Amino acid sequence: GGILDVRNYDFTKSPLLLNGEWQYFAEELVEPYDEPSNAGYINFPHEWINGQEQGVATYRLKILTNKDLRSLAIEIPQLYSAYSLWVNGELLGKN
Repeated sequence: GGILDVRNYDFTKSPLLLNGEWQYFAEELVEPYDEPSNAGYINFPHEWINGQEQGVATYRLKILTNKDLRSLAIEIPQLYSAYSLWVNGELLGKN
């Protein structure tokens, strides 16, 4: 349902994959705190097959962590697409 609970995950043992069901907004760029009524869900990662789908979309995942967790890192592979990465309402990166 677009929420990943990692409050009991041991990050020292292995990296966490963000695969699963993400909130999805087709043909819409959604800001972090917007709550559009047309949200759907899609399994991520989702690959657009042979470039047949084009346009814009927003993928959103809420991750629940422990408050005492000091820092995390995210690895983003090279993407042949434009994107913006928001964390806690702050724009951290874009391409």
